[in-house]
Amino acid sequence: YSPCDKISLTGGYAYFSNWIDQDITLGFTVPGVPVPPVRTETTRWDYEGQNHLVSVGAAYAWSKCLRLLGGYEWDHGTNVFSVPASPAGADWSRLPSIGDVEVITQRATAGVDWQPYQHMNVYFRYVYFDWDDISAGLDSGTAHMFLAGLTLVY
Repeated sequence: YSPCDKISLTGGYAYFSNWIDQDITLGFTVPGVPVPPVRTETTRWDYEGQNHLVSVGAAYAWSKCLRLLGGYEWDHGTNVFSVPASPAGADWSRLPSIGDVEVITQRATAGVDWQPYQHMNVYFRYVYFDWDDISAGLDSGTAHMFLAGLTLVY
């Protein structure tokens, strides 16, 4: 959306989902029973993933050759699977909690595009990225990134 010649605004929402139903074969041993034999079993496992993404952005033409821009993204994704009961007596009850994923990420961007000459563009960007590992809480963090570049077109 552009309310005037100098400003443009963007926004979006996306929803993604997927699922897989698949036969999985696992091998296991029985406590107290010498190896071999190694037993195997095949069961149907169900996997499901979902993701919600919201984004907004703005650009402002400060002058004919200088543009300011900024944006924000919020992303929430989950991946889970279910394990059926073992027909052979194995205990797979911990696997879903180990493989569970729930993450919220946020990204804010600010930048400047400058065109000093007709065929030359210079750009600078700052990106703030935050990752929140909700399911395990082990891998959360924040990153501050800077990017600069030059484009020549002939």
